Amino acid sequence: MISAFSENASLNVKADYAFRIYDINGNNYIDKEDIQNIIQRLTNGMMDETNILTLTHWILYNSSLSEMEECRAFKHLI
Repeated sequence: MISAFSENASLNVKADYAFRIYDINGNNYIDKEDIQNIIQRLTNGMMDETNILTLTHWILYNSSLSEMEECRAFKHLI
């Protein structure tokens, strides 16, 4: 198997690997909870709940999807 970090790895392999990283709660979806968790980690806990909710809503709204529920939707976004 090719490492997802290899330049020879296909986009599908890389996207599948990235999907597993961002599916923090392990439910096979990148959902609102995952996005909020990612924001919390990226901001080192320095963003308040109101701003996290606002940013999460903005991300979901601007993705043209109500939820990033499938790997192909994730691939579309990256």
